[in-house]
Amino acid sequence: MSDAYRSPCLLVHGLTASPTQLDPVRKVLEVVGCPVEAPLLSGHGTKVEDLIGLQWEDWYHDVLVTAEQLRTVYPLRDRQLFYVGMSFGALLGLKLAIDHPDWLKGLVCIGPPLTMFPWMNIIHPLLTYTPLRWIIRAWPKDYDKAVADPEGREVYRRSSYAQFPLSAVREVRRLQSAVRRDLHKVTTPLLLIHARQDLTAPPEAVSMIARGVRSSVVEQMWCERSSHVATLDYERDAIAARIVEFLHHQAP
Repeated sequence: MSDAYRSPCLLVHGLTASPTQLDPVRKVLEVVGCPVEAPLLSGHGTKVEDLIGLQWEDWYHDVLVTAEQLRTVYPLRDRQLFYVGMSFGALLGLKLAIDHPDWLKGLVCIGPPLTMFPWMNIIHPLLTYTPLRWIIRAWPKDYDKAVADPEGREVYRRSSYAQFPLSAVREVRRLQSAVRRDLHKVTTPLLLIHARQDLTAPPEAVSMIARGVRSSVVEQMWCERSSHVATLDYERDAIAARIVEFLHHQAP
């Protein structure tokens, strides 16, 4: 086993999704000998109603617990791990890098929703602070916009909720604010992966993160044929290979 893969890797899925979202990455990491842990975040894998009432701190707690377990099970000299997050999982990874920079050897953010599209900034207050909040409690998921590849789209459809509870969307916005406020505290080596045609997380998030962090290593990969859930889309194999390459380069 290469020294690069003696550190474990924590894979964290996006909101309303499941670890299946990161299976192509997980399989390649396991092939090269990297220990992998991909937890199911609270409220996921059951019914969409189980997300209602949860806060971003609950999902962040899931990440902290799993990270601590990995640091105990693999008691390396530096007790560091790699982190790969998809969408909301990427935001949680940035928060972890802010709070515990000494825990991470490398951080991969795929489609990080650091901000929202302007139309969401208009609609969200209407659905939060007006009587509409009693009528519209969830937002339907558009699978066609989430994954361009029909095969990957079907995998995503089978392994995720069909709706976004608006209460969960509010938690995304709360975490966005917390991460943007402290982005300058991130010093972990970063790989930012984003689809140019992403209709969920604005691509400008990449430049916002690159400008805002103090990491000495900030690499970027742009996907030309994929949509938001790029790990299940046309370029999933290229994404997995790039992640393996990045983790290898972060080995001491």
